[in-house]
Amino acid sequence: MAVTLERIWPVLKGVPLAVLTMSLVTVDLAAGYLCLRENEDLFNPLNHLGLIRWGFTYAAIHPWKTLWLFLLFVLLFILAVNTLTCTTSKVLFLYRIYRNRAGLISKLFVHIMHYALLVILFGLLASYTFPGRYASSVIAVKGESTRIPGTDIYLELVSSDIDYYRGNRLKYLNGRTISVHFTIGLKSGETTVARAIGINSPFFFNGLGFYLEDFGPKSRSSMNDTPYVRLLVKRDRGTILYFSGTLLFTIGLALYLFRVFIKGSKPSRGPRNHGEGK
Repeated sequence: MAVTLERIWPVLKGVPLAVLTMSLVTVDLAAGYLCLRENEDLFNPLNHLGLIRWGFTYAAIHPWKTLWLFLLFVLLFILAVNTLTCTTSKVLFLYRIYRNRAGLISKLFVHIMHYALLVILFGLLASYTFPGRYASSVIAVKGESTRIPGTDIYLELVSSDIDYYRGNRLKYLNGRTISVHFTIGLKSGETTVARAIGINSPFFFNGLGFYLEDFGPKSRSSMNDTPYVRLLVKRDRGTILYFSGTLLFTIGLALYLFRVFIKGSKPSRGPRNHGEGK
């Protein structure tokens, strides 16, 4: 086992593997773009069902149209292994040559951010593999309280702020929505709170994630003048990984800023008598 790992480790951490994998990812994404453009309805249920259930249903019926997505997961896994082995090799090398632990920590900022990105990617994989969805859709309107199925949480739309385009340069956008901000009221038992939500701006309550799926009206000319929102409600299995990865990335960024602004004016001193660093 040790001999095998010793042989494949240089290949896993090598630059050729990274270049080849990223090139294949580019080609695969180009093919995926063409498939998505013609088959949006085929991929939309992925966010609702999760990767496993979607794979055994929609993807099983249309294998040639969805093969690129599974190939993408394989390529990203190889790229993650390449990043992990390369980063770990560098960290172990720095650990051996730096006797001053404070100096070692100041050198690790890039590698900490690499680890953080890997954690975030695995969080995304967990979210799409095990979505833990509670309801297909929950619609909230003003003045009406809606119960989330399977929970004791009631919600309603408290306020809506929809900004429409009013310029003259892009006349085809006149009256169309350019930004939205909604306030959602939630009640669970004796607890009553208000949360803001928008496009790509979810919120969390009682362990559940609330995501904006749809809203209305989308234009000033819409016949439906009653504001509403449709929310995706789910227990996101990757939330802890997201926050952990983000925290780790912040630590790495803080170390980088410390090195630039605090130690930037000081001459750099390399390790002494480390041999391997020649």
